[in-house]
Amino acid sequence: MKRFAALFSLLLISLTAFSQNPESKLREGWSVANEEWVNEMETFFTYENENVILTLNKTYNPQTGVWTNHSKTTNEYYPVENYKYTLYETWIENQWIESTKQIDSLNAAGYVTDAARFHNIDNEWIPTSHFKYVYQSDTLLIEEWMQNLADLTYDSKTEHYYNETGGRDSTKSYYLLSGEWNLYSFMHYEYTPFNKIAGYVYWLWDLTYQTWYLYNESTSFYDNDQILVERHYFNYNIENEVINARRYFYSANPDGTLHQSIIKKSVDDEWVNDLRQTYTYPVASAISEKAPGNLILYPNPAQTEIRFLTDEMGSRGSYRIINATGKTVMNGSFSESNNPINIRELPSGFYLIEIRTHDKTAISRFVKN
Repeated sequence: MKRFAALFSLLLISLTAFSQNPESKLREGWSVANEEWVNEMETFFTYENENVILTLNKTYNPQTGVWTNHSKTTNEYYPVENYKYTLYETWIENQWIESTKQIDSLNAAGYVTDAARFHNIDNEWIPTSHFKYVYQSDTLLIEEWMQNLADLTYDSKTEHYYNETGGRDSTKSYYLLSGEWNLYSFMHYEYTPFNKIAGYVYWLWDLTYQTWYLYNESTSFYDNDQILVERHYFNYNIENEVINARRYFYSANPDGTLHQSIIKKSVDDEWVNDLRQTYTYPVASAISEKAPGNLILYPNPAQTEIRFLTDEMGSRGSYRIINATGKTVMNGSFSESNNPINIRELPSGFYLIEIRTHDKTAISRFVKN
């Protein structure tokens, strides 16, 4: 539970800082003996059609120089039926073995309301857990519940709280013990003046010592263009001693997408190389996709925000975003092009964006990952 919470926090910081999942991602580890980066894993993102996204992981064998399948995830979206199907597979003895699957129910806005998870045990799908999500106005997540299918009770829950600008302010997690809900973790986020996550602190309740202690914290640093350039992460034990310290250094492409991240760890009071990840993007999104009416939309696919550029169109106007069912899920106005549109709360899937000025209209498609 502790490790999951820490990894989730790091993932949240990274995803909210950059706006696009890549076409591929190469992970390398630092070889102390050879003082060089060596291949470890490469991840590929493929869009088979408008509603299917495939993620494939391959691992590298330095002795043979051969890449081998490792795992893959298939996400299938069914917007008309209001559900999403996810299948996890692992590569064992030269064949894909289905290991886990999850079925998500979606509300009218496309957000997950219920999720059922199953594990493949001796070629039989066994239900293992059930999740329930509660929203305010169909889009703002306020509660998560996890059900233990052994006794059909919800044995953990998380509450989400937001600040005035809509950013997540804090989360509180509880476990069920003897019929009572007990608070066991608390996370609080801080934001920059331009509403990017500046950092967080994560506190845990220790059952043995019956006390709260700081489990981990992170601080993020941005450049003048509001692009993440560095992040510091510290993990502590109950005696408030640092047991894990890392620094993340990011470099971006000209369009703001993430190019590379280098992770350094603290060893004997020195920062040494640990991991390096390099990202590549589809050619269409690297040069931006041109839509009718000289609308340039980027990045595409996107994770937290999209931007658009116009030349012939006016600099003031309105926009609306339409989901796969034809429903308008977002709308707003702009005073100049290249302003970011926050799509962080949109569910993953395919969308149309319509840009209107006083005398022209342009439409383009994008993918929210």
